[in-house]
Amino acid sequence: MATLTEPDQRPPSISGATPAGGIRLATPSDWFDLDLDPRTSDASIRRLVRDHAPGRHPDQVALRRELTELLQRAVREARLQGAVLASVLATVMGDGPVSADLLAAVTPVAGEVDLPALGHRLAAEPGATEEVRDVEVVELAVGPALRMRKGVRPTVVGREVDTDVVQYFVPVPGGDRLVVLTFSTPIPALADAFAELFDAMAETLRFMP
Repeated sequence: MATLTEPDQRPPSISGATPAGGIRLATPSDWFDLDLDPRTSDASIRRLVRDHAPGRHPDQVALRRELTELLQRAVREARLQGAVLASVLATVMGDGPVSADLLAAVTPVAGEVDLPALGHRLAAEPGATEEVRDVEVVELAVGPALRMRKGVRPTVVGREVDTDVVQYFVPVPGGDRLVVLTFSTPIPALADAFAELFDAMAETLRFMP
């Protein structure tokens, strides 16, 4: 695995973009773009793990096991949330693991989405484990979007994990679909740096015909 000094805040290369579900989004080269097809995802995870943690040294065996579990959890979560695209960063900074992920979903809507009204509603009705930190309407290359940043505390492997989340709600022209991009990291010390990277990734969103 690569050693990370800090999240790469440069805009992701479009060469790594993945078209899925009518959208296209660039992901950095050190992220894992996940195969969500139940028929092929297990084999895809095995290839990813083999390529990134080769060898039979005990450290590599433990790393392969940890990476496999992380990717399998990410695929399960992506399927539960109806994602059409999912990507994960799993690397090491110093002596500790660093991770972040992206889930992209496309939701049918009836008519034009009122982004300010959606923002007011989401800010006024946070979930039981959510703390909304920022809500604003921003302009992406594809048009206006609602950007929300919040702190959440999901339970992972029996314990609560403080997680920073940045979400984008992006109406697709035509008024019948809404793209929801959900970026997250469980590393509070790097949350602001990751938020800048997430914003750069959101800027690469494109709608496919």
